[in-house]
Amino acid sequence: MAIQAAEIKCYKAETENDTVNNGGRMSTIEIADNVKNNLFPDVTEAERTAGKVQWRKVFWKICNAINEIAGAPVLNLAVPATGDEYVEIFLGTADDIQSDSASFTDKAACGKVATEAAASSFELLVDVQSADMTDAFTVGMPIVITVAAVDYYMKGLKAVSQDGVQYTLTLDDTDPLPVTVPVESVVSSAIEVADVSAEASDMDDSGASGTFDDVTYPIVCDGIGTIDQTWTLTFTSSTAFGIVGDTVGALAASSISVETAPINPSFSVPYFTIPQAGWGVGWQNNDVVIFTTTAPTIPVWYRKTTPAGAGSVSADACTTTFRVTTA
Repeated sequence: MAIQAAEIKCYKAETENDTVNNGGRMSTIEIADNVKNNLFPDVTEAERTAGKVQWRKVFWKICNAINEIAGAPVLNLAVPATGDEYVEIFLGTADDIQSDSASFTDKAACGKVATEAAASSFELLVDVQSADMTDAFTVGMPIVITVAAVDYYMKGLKAVSQDGVQYTLTLDDTDPLPVTVPVESVVSSAIEVADVSAEASDMDDSGASGTFDDVTYPIVCDGIGTIDQTWTLTFTSSTAFGIVGDTVGALAASSISVETAPINPSFSVPYFTIPQAGWGVGWQNNDVVIFTTTAPTIPVWYRKTTPAGAGSVSADACTTTFRVTTA
């Protein structure tokens, strides 16, 4: 069954503030779409006067019950902020925090076409909201052009130059503009991500007496319940073992005699399922098995810049578009 739009959800990070510890792992708090202050708080008059930069981390999650693979996801800012503020997005990791921001590399932003560009041409002039939006577009980066509510995905840029707020974008030689692009059309740089699905990996039972056949009987992950976690199974007898996650702590014990499927209480479905048939013999007290699970998420940082002296607006917003290829 194909991934449905309603299965693409957005969750807050576990820490949300304006300190260096902002961010971290995914929380269970879903972000409501099109709700005021769903991501950033209001900017005070003092902050507008002085200027302020704020970061917020979110997790775009594929909540598909059968763990359908989300092929080649693409994210872009489809609509720029409406006031003097501007927003850029950066690809994050499962557990990075704001103090890691100097290492963020994959970045995307958006602007508006300054001069109409004819169909079949290879150049666009795009105005962004601030000359400080450096690397909003870079060579090799794909872009999304929106014309009359239709998105056109274009290959990596051949050349890019910036002069103040204006970028000159030269398209790939094999990918000219498919339509005439009017003034004020939104042009977005895009972040491409590898296929996304919940998965288990890095099983290590090398120091144990027993064996587990994870090739024939792989650990099954759940598109809703699986989280980013390192799991440790510690045997307390020849059959029984405890289960501990690196952040969730100890779960109910289990045994090689049954299927093991500990429930994620936030979603009422398993964190993972270990098939009973995968267990071999020879397990002893204190044997340890370690493996990692990865949630079907894409961590994304949003950086909102309020320039000093920014004007007041009653409602400022930006829009993110998330695309996947699905069965």
